Amino acid sequence: LNGEGGSRGGQVTERGDPPQVPPPFGGGGDVAGGAGRRSPNPRSLADMKGLYSSKAVFKASSDGSGSPVVTTLAQQKRSNEQGGAQQPAPAPAEPEDEAAKMRKMRRNVIQELVTTEEDYLRDLGILTNVFLFPIQALGVLTAGEMERIFSNIADVEPIHKEFHKKMKERMEEASEAGTVLGDMVIGDIFRRFFHYFKLYSIYAANHDESLVFLEDCKRKRKDFSKFLDVCHTDSKCNGLFLNSYLIKPIQRLCKYPLLLRELIKYTPADHPDKAKLQDSYERVTSVVNFVNEAKRKAEEQARMKVIEEKFGVKDLANPDRRLIMEGRVVQIKMNKPNKERYLIAFSDHILLFKLMEGDAAQTDVTKMKFKLKSNGSMRDVKIVNVGDVDEESIIHGFELHMGGIKHVICTRSKEDKIKWLAILKEASKNFKRQAMHEKMEEVRGASPKRNRTTSQKSSGRRSPSPKLGRFLRT
Repeated sequence: LNGEGGSRGGQVTERGDPPQVPPPFGGGGDVAGGAGRRSPNPRSLADMKGLYSSKAVFKASSDGSGSPVVTTLAQQKRSNEQGGAQQPAPAPAEPEDEAAKMRKMRRNVIQELVTTEEDYLRDLGILTNVFLFPIQALGVLTAGEMERIFSNIADVEPIHKEFHKKMKERMEEASEAGTVLGDMVIGDIFRRFFHYFKLYSIYAANHDESLVFLEDCKRKRKDFSKFLDVCHTDSKCNGLFLNSYLIKPIQRLCKYPLLLRELIKYTPADHPDKAKLQDSYERVTSVVNFVNEAKRKAEEQARMKVIEEKFGVKDLANPDRRLIMEGRVVQIKMNKPNKERYLIAFSDHILLFKLMEGDAAQTDVTKMKFKLKSNGSMRDVKIVNVGDVDEESIIHGFELHMGGIKHVICTRSKEDKIKWLAILKEASKNFKRQAMHEKMEEVRGASPKRNRTTSQKSSGRRSPSPKLGRFLRT
């Protein structure tokens, strides 16, 4: 570059020093007029413009000389385009076909089934090894008390150990045969074990009562409470208490239909496991329904025993009797103050109780005192819907005709009224239909005694207790 002072500007030197980009005005130019203003260096400006406008970059020379060369971004782009023509980018992967997706999802469900089964076995192991066996060995509780808490869990655990063993064996067989996990057949294993799952009906029926009894023992038995505190410090418990592990069997049983339904969803129609899975799903679902029904009946029987003690009604608990609804209502009487009442509807009877003095404001039913006011058989009860009559304080009301007496009952809300009417009418209709059926059997020639016996054998039910009938008639 020209200019005095030997300025090198943007020139590459012979020593290979990196070029220096010139300033906007040449560092070595003449000073015009002595005012200290430097005159522009045309050549420096041109070089500078070329370097800046092309956004020049430096890179090492590829000829091995070690001297850097200047390459613009435009040159790099042309080079990349030429290189791209020589080396085309790889084509995008083809989308996964539907069969492969279903096989993948099916594999995931099977893995979840096996993994969660292992987790459940670990929970059962904690329940028995950390709690049940130590309590039994040290005699902290009696055999009867242990049965009330743990029920038949010792019978349930071996079933799942064998079930898990068969699943693992099937997976190993599939692996040895070169069958992928997503194509494995497992429906027949469920069909083989679903009968044993009925043992859960005993456990489920006892579950609620076991939790109540557990809390009662912890409150009254200091030695038992301290023993549980020691058990809960075991690292295997993962910070969970005994009652958390007692619910695990109920949760696991309800999980099987969900897993089977997902497995069926991702199993092709022509898969050899499809029909087996559908059959297993129906069978396992029936077992779950059976267990739920057993649990519901146990809860009803327990509630009826409480009613026997609380309301002073003997022989109320009966396997053939169902508790369908109960609650506080208001009885309306003309020219008299309204009275708080407690109404209980069974599948064959209705009981109307009055609250003792001072209990009308009580909200906890367990602390109230009652006295039987009226009762009637569903065969003779008549239910009549009535509209609201503000002048008579009849709001959300209906009439109960039983024992030759009309009772005007008002509920707390419109929704409660609709529910009471629907349940009472349906119970009365079912009871009368059953009575009609028994009458027709008698007309066909069977004696009442023989007919009841035959009906009991066919349905597995017992006739209502005669003691309750005598109590209600009084």
